[in-house]
Amino acid sequence: ATCFYEPSTRTRLSHETAMLNLGGRTMGFAGAESSSASKGETVADTARVISCFADIMVIRHPKEGAAAVAAHYASIPVINAGDGGHQHPTQTLTDLLTIRNLQGRLDNFTIGLCGDLKFGRTVHSLINALVRYPNVHFIFISPKELRVPDYITEMLDAIDSHDIDGIREELGDILYQVAIHARIAQEKGLFSAQDVVKDVTDKMIRRHPHVFSQKSLENIGTSMLNWDRLKQGEQRQQHAHLLDGVVPGLPSLLAADKLQEKAAKTGFDWPDVQGVWDKFHEEWEEFRQALGEGNPVHAEEEAGDVLFVFANLCRHYHIEPECALHRANSKFRRRFAHVEDRVRQSGRPWEAFSLDELDSFWKEAKQIERQKENTDC
Repeated sequence: ATCFYEPSTRTRLSHETAMLNLGGRTMGFAGAESSSASKGETVADTARVISCFADIMVIRHPKEGAAAVAAHYASIPVINAGDGGHQHPTQTLTDLLTIRNLQGRLDNFTIGLCGDLKFGRTVHSLINALVRYPNVHFIFISPKELRVPDYITEMLDAIDSHDIDGIREELGDILYQVAIHARIAQEKGLFSAQDVVKDVTDKMIRRHPHVFSQKSLENIGTSMLNWDRLKQGEQRQQHAHLLDGVVPGLPSLLAADKLQEKAAKTGFDWPDVQGVWDKFHEEWEEFRQALGEGNPVHAEEEAGDVLFVFANLCRHYHIEPECALHRANSKFRRRFAHVEDRVRQSGRPWEAFSLDELDSFWKEAKQIERQKENTDC
């Protein structure tokens, strides 16, 4: 049974053709309006009904989590043919086959993902599949409004580090902080660890009604939930001033990006990027003048202005300054490690090398990286 709550041509016909080629038969619907969903029937009820008529169910739904709901209530196997901006596993299998046919492998390459990376379920599924293979790198290309979700980039960063013991250790440190603070609060009669768990559980359910509320799955629609709007409905998220919503504890470069992004939403921004360039040159000249004064406090202030405007310049070009600096830091670590290895292999102390010799090792590291990139391509 193909149960497609939103329009589809290729995916629906692919599944129906596959079943016919296997000697089976197909039935179902190609739009929510041609099913009882138009009269208020839930996904759970539809799954129960389909289980009485079919041996397997293929579902596509505009809401994230719909396939999981169907699988929970159906008594037959359920195939997820796409749910909201979440996953599209069958398309991923096709993409993996295509990549393997073209490249001859599923490892040791760089893949560029372009377009809607925020809601693109095919992208999310493909990333989740490819991270299982060694030495696969991703380049994300999209407008800032459609950038890949944070949970995807955080997962990739953890995998890229290959430091499982370190990840486990850091998680332990976080868990210890939660436990000790909850214990102190409990001894003071304020709250317990169970209260903390309950609060975060309630918040997850409240902010993800499209996943945890069966009622929300009855209404077919294509609009995505507004995360900011849901957060603003919570008491702790209501602020006296707009910029109070930017957490003070963020890394400074990331905070600069967020502050100017929020301010720009009110219209407090240059009409075009040339204005930002002019401001950057102005701040850079003021920084140079401050250095000439010999006043370290003033020079530090002007340096901060330069970095702040540069973060805004990156924002106008849809570049995450924090991510860009993170990439530069990682690159420096790799290349300096190569220089360090070459010095160690020589058996000579650092001071025995000239700057030109050390720079030649650095250029070696760059050349090795470029050769590797060309090989991957």
